[in-house]
Amino acid sequence: MTGLANPTHPYPYREARRRLAGAILDVGVVVGGWCIIAVLAGHWRPSPACGLAPVAAWVSMATMARRERTSRWPACLHPFLYGLVPVAWLGLLLALDGSPAPSSLLPAWGVWAAIAILWMGIGQRIIQARRPSLRLVTAGRREAIEAFIGRVRMSGTRVEEIARLAWDGPPSDGQIRELAQRAEGSFPDAVVLCSPRRDQGNWQALLAAMRRIPVPIYTPPAVEGWDVFMPGVESLGGADVVRLVGSNDSIGKIAAKMALDKVVAIAAILSFSWLFVLVAIAVAATSRGPVFYTQRRHGIGGRVISVIKFRTMVCDAPANPPAAGFDQPRMGDPRFTAVGPILRRTSLDEIPQFLNVLIGDMSVVGPRPHAIAHNEAFMDDIPDLMRRHFVLPGITGLAQIGGARGETRTVKRMSDRLALDLEYVHGNTVWGDIRVILVTGLTGFINSQP
Repeated sequence: MTGLANPTHPYPYREARRRLAGAILDVGVVVGGWCIIAVLAGHWRPSPACGLAPVAAWVSMATMARRERTSRWPACLHPFLYGLVPVAWLGLLLALDGSPAPSSLLPAWGVWAAIAILWMGIGQRIIQARRPSLRLVTAGRREAIEAFIGRVRMSGTRVEEIARLAWDGPPSDGQIRELAQRAEGSFPDAVVLCSPRRDQGNWQALLAAMRRIPVPIYTPPAVEGWDVFMPGVESLGGADVVRLVGSNDSIGKIAAKMALDKVVAIAAILSFSWLFVLVAIAVAATSRGPVFYTQRRHGIGGRVISVIKFRTMVCDAPANPPAAGFDQPRMGDPRFTAVGPILRRTSLDEIPQFLNVLIGDMSVVGPRPHAIAHNEAFMDDIPDLMRRHFVLPGITGLAQIGGARGETRTVKRMSDRLALDLEYVHGNTVWGDIRVILVTGLTGFINSQP
């Protein structure tokens, strides 16, 4: 599978990042309320119950904002309604506290309320305006495609239709192959099959053509032959769909995993900063060339990413005869630098990939990203190989703690790794990620293979 690098992530990840940014700013406003009151109100120490007042006021205003579209009040009155909420909670705060409040409390509360109202009126709208567009490849009956896209747009989601295959009769094999090729080269967020069940033959041909492309495939349950209340119905851009192919990650779970990734990556970089320096000195002192090495590998959705590692091989070394079409390092490989085998056995060469996690190209836990040539060497023998790329690739994963790390020179070895990777794709959770991180920290750093 080939294609140009695409810096964007699939729609659920872009939407999760937007929501996470909004949540972080919301928390910042609430915490700011505590800080402003503590600083401007001087020595006054309210009761614990009063400490919940900024939280309650903010939740109240956020609830009002969500109902703003259906509110009967004129839009010009919304800022005044928001302003009444902090005033009401201030009165409750004083009533609950019972102790005399300093004269500076009212201006302190007013400063926080002004900031909160400004954020609610402007900041939230900026976050909302950054709602990502949904890049789709569609196939099926023309009227069903138009109806589905209309429902998505009515929900407020922008739609970018990359390719469409509309049919009234059975499409040709050439048309289906052309659609699959366009999907492979343009990295859509989803393929939507808008076709009734009586077109099952067309479905099978399209699903077979898309098998090597890690793009989720959905069908709207409103199309003839589907029951909208059937199990497995989820939302895509605000419209109900049934997932035929893809992972079951919700936007909320993606956002939680994203937050965990950033926290772990920052903690790892700060904790191992001294180790960064020592390894960099060792690499520079034992061989000529750059300290870091970047390799193009497949990321989520088959996008091409640049994975950062400490260099473990000499520069411009001749390649060994490739195994399975890809030249993998092996024990005693003469291309290793003096410290290369040590870095690989202890996985210290992987530490810079926490920078990939901060960038967003990788996760802490997920299927290990393979070199592009590595994947292409096994695609014909393992058609489902690219389905491991329905999620972000990781620094560690089930395969790494389950005994399937290291060289994969045979179809059997790669199939064993794929089984564990697909188990993760189908059932990953935040708590499962934490378990993998803990097990890796205890047992997973030492590797007997290069």
